[in-house]
Amino acid sequence: MASYCIFIKNKRDRGFWYLRKSDHGKVTDVNLKTHDRKEAEVQLMKVKVAQAELDRQNASGEALNALDVRQKELRSPVDLPGGVLDIWTDRLKVEGYREQSISRYLRAAQWLLRGVNIADLTADKVAEIFATKTVKLKSTTRHGYVNALNNLFDHFGRDDLKKGLPKVKVEPPTKSTWTREQMYDIIMNVRSNTAERTEQYRLYFSVMAIIGSRPGETYDLLWSDLNEDTGIIHFRAEIVKTRRERFCPLPFSLWAQLETIRGEPDQRIFSACSPCQASRFTVLSNAIKRAGVPKGGLKTFRTSVSNILYRKSGDIVKVSQLLGHGPGTAMTWYQSVRAPEELADLVNDEVIP
Repeated sequence: MASYCIFIKNKRDRGFWYLRKSDHGKVTDVNLKTHDRKEAEVQLMKVKVAQAELDRQNASGEALNALDVRQKELRSPVDLPGGVLDIWTDRLKVEGYREQSISRYLRAAQWLLRGVNIADLTADKVAEIFATKTVKLKSTTRHGYVNALNNLFDHFGRDDLKKGLPKVKVEPPTKSTWTREQMYDIIMNVRSNTAERTEQYRLYFSVMAIIGSRPGETYDLLWSDLNEDTGIIHFRAEIVKTRRERFCPLPFSLWAQLETIRGEPDQRIFSACSPCQASRFTVLSNAIKRAGVPKGGLKTFRTSVSNILYRKSGDIVKVSQLLGHGPGTAMTWYQSVRAPEELADLVNDEVIP
């Protein structure tokens, strides 16, 4: 079975990435003609997926029967033969899913289907798993788990199992919001194990508290995304959840602070704030306790900024452009539900005869 990897050959090739194919001792190198590692990884994924499909089509009937027998013997999706879960992961990447979303899908599949024989799985069993394992989870989490298994069943061609997936109604978030003063107190109480990491976390939270950006897209910002001349920050389409790029202004007072952690153009600005580490949640949680403000999470910055800006300007289109939401749709998720008394000015009795 052929295997693939990518590497940089030598400096004479000016740092081009190569794709190496190893098949029964025969090695073939192909110049990918790119200096970008991410682009090379995408090409590698496409080749792996294509090779997996080719191997599947060329497999003999005897090999397919042996594969079916092995699948019935296995007790967890992470142990599927032939790197099936790896192929599923590669497909998700090729389809444009972000690494954070793929990681969530994998965790959902492994947790929900652990100890379950997929070959013998039925729609009723799927419904039972969701009823017992996800009953205490938030609607947004359950909705994500449904999407994960729906995609996985598509990969296996098991449309019959989709009948067991529940229809989850996602409720608008009811988390508390913070005022600007409270967000300032939180940022001032940020502490980490080193002064450098403390400054990175402080600026990371500051950006989200000013423009309401998402935690993931803020982490993925590169130094090359900042335009110091105009004071504009560029959220590239590939790092934004909605895949729509946007440009947001940052106060010049923040630029001077960002200069203290300046790195190379192709480096992440907030490299210490990785989504794969629990430290950023711990840092925020401890800062909230020290500041003595209501509990919240990373997304509370976005919720709070949304409420503050909308109530200040009243222009939902303008605020949606800053936050990267479509007017009147997802934007409404980040509005606190108001008391009926606050809606009285919208009610007009002039039409009553």
